Amino acid sequence: MRIKFCYFLQIAALALLLACNPTSSINQSNIQNSDSTKNADLSKPANWHLAILAYTFREGTFFEAVDKAKELGIDEIGIFPGQQIGARLDGKMDFNMDQATQLKVNELLKEKQVKLADIGVISPTSNADWEKLFQFAKSMEIPLIVSEPEPKFMDQIEDLCEKYQIKLAIHNHAKPSMYWNPDSLMIQLADKSPLIGVCADVGHWLRSGLDPLESLKKVESRLMALHFKDVSMESADGLDVVWGSGNIPTLDLMQLLKENNFSGVLSIEYEGDLKENPAALKQIMGIYKNQLEQINLQ
Repeated sequence: MRIKFCYFLQIAALALLLACNPTSSINQSNIQNSDSTKNADLSKPANWHLAILAYTFREGTFFEAVDKAKELGIDEIGIFPGQQIGARLDGKMDFNMDQATQLKVNELLKEKQVKLADIGVISPTSNADWEKLFQFAKSMEIPLIVSEPEPKFMDQIEDLCEKYQIKLAIHNHAKPSMYWNPDSLMIQLADKSPLIGVCADVGHWLRSGLDPLESLKKVESRLMALHFKDVSMESADGLDVVWGSGNIPTLDLMQLLKENNFSGVLSIEYEGDLKENPAALKQIMGIYKNQLEQINLQ
């Protein structure tokens, strides 16, 4: 009995000591806070805006594309010019849309909590249409126009960018398109307004026989947006594929973007078999999140 009683006294004394000295509980709290901070850092999103191009869903209407973007957890979308609006609204997603329809589209987007990332690729062929495009972008709160403009319009474009405070990013289709080469593109942009930059299509770089990673390094100082994808060159045309099954190092590209503190738009684009889009895009989103976590670990 005496041994048991002494043991009881020891336990009671230890409990009293812990109650009077909260150091151990504070230390435990610090450990928990440290762990939670570490986990928060791992899940910290990148500086860029994640979007998806409506062109990925081009066989449907724009608002069908919006709904599919939301299903994927993406709340920014790039307009594909000429796509039917949908949602019981007549007309197409282009700069000829009347004011009343513009208001309705904006209201629906706010209801769905989706923002417009950009519009493109769009390249008007007259001064009047360039003005209308910028007016449309301003009215629709579109911050960026993606284009492959004819050089003769560049002075006007520069003035319009300043007038409306809207950016324009030059996109690169594959060789022999006008802007396929990042070296010559950067020379053309050397004396242009900082509101004019680059929309890098990494798939078209590969189709042009260029290294996407090295090309991205060349345009970094003017980079505003990306059309991001993986492409397999097993076919001469270079087919869009699920990330990781093609020839584009998506993880390395994302790592470079993070190192450069890229804060523009990274738009997912998938031009594969449209019937396979839903399944492929779910896989791509899973890979994107995994790769984002990997670069946040480094």
